[in-house]
Amino acid sequence: MVRIGCGMVVAATGAPSDSRKDRAASLCRWRYSCGASSLAQILSTVSGTIIEVLVAPGALVSVDEEVVLIESMKMEIPVAAEAQGTVREIRIGPGDLVVEGQVLIDLD
Repeated sequence: MVRIGCGMVVAATGAPSDSRKDRAASLCRWRYSCGASSLAQILSTVSGTIIEVLVAPGALVSVDEEVVLIESMKMEIPVAAEAQGTVREIRIGPGDLVVEGQVLIDLD
């Protein structure tokens, strides 16, 4: 899921799935522009514990690049960027507990 600076959250799921990992993997990528100053946010797709943050502030990320690993239900679930941008702020760190929909990373 991606939250755009104007407050719009855009995400869509594919076919129903039995596992949360499959559901997270099936999220469609969307782009939405609401102005030149829009800020994209990468959101958690599941509740769990942060294992590793794979990017640093100032890093350029591309669509589908894995940026965070979350452990949920004894599975490692990667969170991929759904928009291209530069990492402005990382709001989480290893060991942090997160909930589905929580902001993990801000992108410019």
